[in-house]
Amino acid sequence: MKLEIALGSNMAINLIVGANGLIGTSIRKSLRNKKQSFKGFSFSRTNTNLTTLDINDLEKTNTILGQQEGKNIYLCSNFPGGVNIVEKNAAQATHFYLDATINIGQVCKNKKKKLIFISTDYVFADSNTPLDEKSPTSPLNVYGRLKVLAEKWIQENLND
Repeated sequence: MKLEIALGSNMAINLIVGANGLIGTSIRKSLRNKKQSFKGFSFSRTNTNLTTLDINDLEKTNTILGQQEGKNIYLCSNFPGGVNIVEKNAAQATHFYLDATINIGQVCKNKKKKLIFISTDYVFADSNTPLDEKSPTSPLNVYGRLKVLAEKWIQENLND
């Protein structure tokens, strides 16, 4: 998987929430290649280079991220077990994908940090036509609906 992301200036410190997952690992690699500094956070499978963070603990997440000097927060956490588990645990998934995203978004807003939110193609209906960010959303499952709700909150509440 090749991940192309718009990276901030070389002077910015980047915070990566979900740094040990597939996308978080790609972002860490991209930042390293660009010689940009970062601090990574992970719920599980942490190593000595990552700090443990449970984004379901809204108060602790707010405190920890709010105290960091980073200018950019990459939010790429994923619910353990994937899309099928989300369907069976909608209430927990809502807390994870929507409540935690809003909480982290509020940290960004209050501390003047930029939020880089990683979404999914699950926000679109099954389609054989090419899609982009401006294509209408029509999620087919709980996971896609929660990502759409998180995207809408971000668009309506954050300037950066």
